[in-house]
Amino acid sequence: MLDQLERKIGWITFPSVIRYLAFFQLGVLGLTLVNPQAASLLTFNWGEILAGQYWRIFSFIFVPAGNLNGINALFAVCGALLMMSFSDGLEARLGSFRTSLFFYTGWLTCILASVLFSVIPGGILHPDPLLTIPSILSPGLLFDAAILLAFATYYPSFELRLFFFLPVPIAVIAGITGLLLVGSILLGPLFFVFTLCCLSNYLVMAIPMLFKLGKRKSHQIKHTARKQSPPALHTCAVCGATDVSHPERSFRISASGTERCCHCRAQQND
Repeated sequence: MLDQLERKIGWITFPSVIRYLAFFQLGVLGLTLVNPQAASLLTFNWGEILAGQYWRIFSFIFVPAGNLNGINALFAVCGALLMMSFSDGLEARLGSFRTSLFFYTGWLTCILASVLFSVIPGGILHPDPLLTIPSILSPGLLFDAAILLAFATYYPSFELRLFFFLPVPIAVIAGITGLLLVGSILLGPLFFVFTLCCLSNYLVMAIPMLFKLGKRKSHQIKHTARKQSPPALHTCAVCGATDVSHPERSFRISASGTERCCHCRAQQND
């Protein structure tokens, strides 16, 4: 289905789109170091959006995760540089079109979920923008988490250098991230629903494609094992068992010249 979609709307492909996202995040980080209020002008804030700052609906993904002050700025730089590796890895595995589609759908679902849950936090209309779910659980952070989880799904053995010297498989980082995301249910059921909505691009695209790749790899392993299996020297003319498939059976040639295994001979009282 994705192949047909690519033929129809392949023009939406944006090669290295996640890498460009990392560049923008580094740019925002640089602006924040000059003006500490720069990042706050881009985050999703429903009250400010209603006041006319409509760019916030789209700009939240350009804000690096975490506090951008002091030593945390260094981790933000590392995170943006790591995002470039994620970009290269996902495009190598998925291709530019699928990576772009993954990016666009994640961005769109984060926008839709943020708007919806800003209007109905707690399941009822709520006028206070400070109490909205996106103001507590950052959609930009969830967007970045979806990219991390997708990369870790395809490259679980990729190692990060934690604190620049401690090797940690990214599968461990992704596992911890996943537990924290699941833990959003402790804040309330709607927080968990909001999290699932923002991660829907990962759930819909990455997991099914991983199963497809796993099935293909399993088929290749079986095919290789089948090719490496030694040829059978004996084959039962009755049930088709061989000395390779059933090494515990003995085989004999009857007077008629047909070869039968001990199991079939016992059934035929021969």
